[in-house]
This record gives sequence, structure tokens and C-alpha cells, in this order.
Amino acid sequence: MSTRRMITVLYWACVLTFAILILSPTVFHAAPQDSGYRVLRTIKLGGEGGWDYVTVDSAARRVYIPRSTHILVIDADSGKVVTDIQGMNGLHGVAVAPEFNRGFVTGNKTEQEGTVYIFDLKTSMLTSSTGSVVGTSRLVASHARAACSPPIASIRPSFKAWRPV
Repeated sequence: MSTRRMITVLYWACVLTFAILILSPTVFHAAPQDSGYRVLRTIKLGGEGGWDYVTVDSAARRVYIPRSTHILVIDADSGKVVTDIQGMNGLHGVAVAPEFNRGFVTGNKTEQEGTVYIFDLKTSMLTSSTGSVVGTSRLVASHARAACSPPIASIRPSFKAWRPV
């Protein structure tokens, strides 16, 4: 068999396999209706700026939504805005440490500098920030240690509220 003929056969075999996978009902199907998950309510946020990772503090009943330049803090029960923490840039994800009264959010001060902003959970005030320059292998955490006595590695996000109902 010639090389050209072998390539043609291989091509059509790939096309046929791809078509079978795409058209097969076992590959793509909806989640079962009895999965235990359902929408309880929808909260319209409004405002400008996109948002990234949402964090739920189930103990304090707060939802932290990092927008582009600020963090919206929503009351989980009423759906109302509790506060809006300003003064940051390029935000991504929030981690809360209620036992230390601190919240942490990742962001970008500039294109070259990544930042971790630290805020007080009770007052919702920005307390400090610490940055890293692209190309370095670790985050400079001197400001974070001054703002929070426990090691940063002991802080974990709280996701207790995300469970089936």
C-alpha cells in the first residue's frame, strides 16, 4: 500500500471516529434531574467590571465577589450588598481566614507585578498588600507576615456552603 493511500485511509478513519464520538448520546448528556443540586435564587449584581472566583464564608454568611478593581461583599441570606472594598487592581480570587480576621485576594498591580491584597474581615478595610515580580519563583511575604501572625500556608478558603441541598 502506498504512503498516500495509507494517509487517506488514516484520515477517513479519524473523521469517522470523531463523527461517532460527537453524535453519540453517551458522550454528552445533561446532569440527572435528581442530582441534588438546584438553583435556590438568582441575585442580580449590576455594576461595572467582570468577576472571577466567588468565595463563600458560610460561618459569617458572606459571599465575596472580586470584581476588576473592588470586592463586592454580599449578605448570603438577604442578597444585599454589605460593603464594597475598593483600592485594588486586577482581582481574581478571595480566601478568608475568619480565625485571624483577615481576607486575602490575588490581583495585579501592573502587568509585571502580581499582588496579594490583605483586608480586615470586620471593618472591610484594606490593611496591606504584598507583591511578586514576574520571573521570581516565590512571593515576597514580608508585609503579609506583619499583617497576620499565622503562616500563610495555614489559611484555607471556606467552601462549606457548596453542598447538595
